[in-house]
Amino acid sequence: MESSYSILQNERNRKNKRKSMWITSLLLFILIFLILMFIHTFYITPYQRRIAQQLKIEEKYNITFNGFNVDQVKFGNSSYSIRQGTQYHIYNHHIDLVYTVNQYDSEKLREALVKSKIDVASIKVGIGYEKPAIFVEDNNKVTYVFDYESYELIYYGELK
Repeated sequence: MESSYSILQNERNRKNKRKSMWITSLLLFILIFLILMFIHTFYITPYQRRIAQQLKIEEKYNITFNGFNVDQVKFGNSSYSIRQGTQYHIYNHHIDLVYTVNQYDSEKLREALVKSKIDVASIKVGIGYEKPAIFVEDNNKVTYVFDYESYELIYYGELK
């Protein structure tokens, strides 16, 4: 026969086990909640913001460039240019108008190309490091970047 002391002890042990299980379950629930909050805060929310920003830029692109022949230059950040008459309108990667410049002097550019011995495949206007630039691609897919005002070579290489 069990003593009353052991019966009380068993009852206390049972209550302690239940209490321990509830506390463990609560802590596990809090841990899972914190992990989900971390994932949401540092992964899902920034991803959703990038997608929303990209959709906003695409919408702005479609509204701004609808029906125009657009040249895209990927030098650092992308830049876009539209030629209208004798002017180029140059937009940054957020589709904000940054520069409006007159057409480059083709004679000075030709002299710079002959001086550098470059065979021209295509010519585009865009944003160089900080100012407008002329992007000349040769037949070997090498891009030469000339300053828009001085026609000096400021970069050459393959653009990705």
